[in-house]
Amino acid sequence: MIRWLVLFLCFCEIAFGSEGASSAPSPAPTPSGWAQEFEESRMDPVGTALRISRIASGDSVQTRINKLLFLLNHNHYLHAFALDEEGKGYPPFQELKEEDQTKIRKMVGDGKYEMDSLRTTEEILGYRCGGYCSSHARSFARLLEESGVSGKQIRIVSAVNDEDLKKICPGKKGHARDAKYNGGASGHVFVMVQLKPGDEKSWTLINTTHDPIRPDQSGKYRGVHGEELSELLKKPNNESHKFPLAKDLLEKLDASDVEMSSWPEFSFDPTKLKNRLKEKPVSIPEAIIQSGPFKPMTIFSVESPRTYLRHTFKERLNLIASGKVNHQSCRYDCEKVPGDSSACRIGDGADVR
Repeated sequence: MIRWLVLFLCFCEIAFGSEGASSAPSPAPTPSGWAQEFEESRMDPVGTALRISRIASGDSVQTRINKLLFLLNHNHYLHAFALDEEGKGYPPFQELKEEDQTKIRKMVGDGKYEMDSLRTTEEILGYRCGGYCSSHARSFARLLEESGVSGKQIRIVSAVNDEDLKKICPGKKGHARDAKYNGGASGHVFVMVQLKPGDEKSWTLINTTHDPIRPDQSGKYRGVHGEELSELLKKPNNESHKFPLAKDLLEKLDASDVEMSSWPEFSFDPTKLKNRLKEKPVSIPEAIIQSGPFKPMTIFSVESPRTYLRHTFKERLNLIASGKVNHQSCRYDCEKVPGDSSACRIGDGADVR
């Protein structure tokens, strides 16, 4: 009886199998190439980025920093699926599913500042469709922490150009910021890292948009390994963003080779720095940025990777003025903003110096 049942089931499968198959949906094609990399990034944003960075468990904090700077800047990790100037997208973008292309276009359509300020870190690392210094800093900080560096050793430091700060807050301390100001609030976002746990003098400021193995505008490399880098990178096949010497180079470079700066203002813990900012402006050292133009900047925010507050541009103006997104009172006198000796105006239009 069992034998006849088995034969009957086999007959049914042969007789009706093709009809059943035709009514079932065909399996989705397996992603490959850039599409597969995008799918992996979207499903596991942090894990995929760390895997591609090749950070090893035995790497020092400095080597982890070097590898992440290489990933974000040399490998252009955050811009792999960015749109071109016409909004059509580079070749990797064209390989994505239509729904993913649509979502990326929507993100870009929200505006340049919002790409940095309103996306979650997971969205930045998952969709990899652009952004600026804040996207780099937040991604760097999150990945560094996830790689094994304590969050207590990492802070995101935001600074605004002094010339814009004086327009946002043109008067005396306690006055409201200029509500009619519709200009920009340019600046830069850095990451502060304690290289040695417990050593308050090892806090270092890092420009996370800097590529540790790319020359500056003059064609020179930073640091004690500059000449060695120049010679090594002249060898064949080193034009590729995945050249084989990268791993050895990144394990060798020290803080002098990347845009990092230890300076007196950071010889204390971030809590003290944050408290100091409430009363006294703190400037960014000019030496920190060698890869591009530098303008005098004042720090307005110090946050951990976990507490970084997503905000609109209007809230950014409040944050610059008061240190909080829901307050508009200026915390510094205009003439105390460092790096600019031009006149400041008070509410009635009078100038102060």
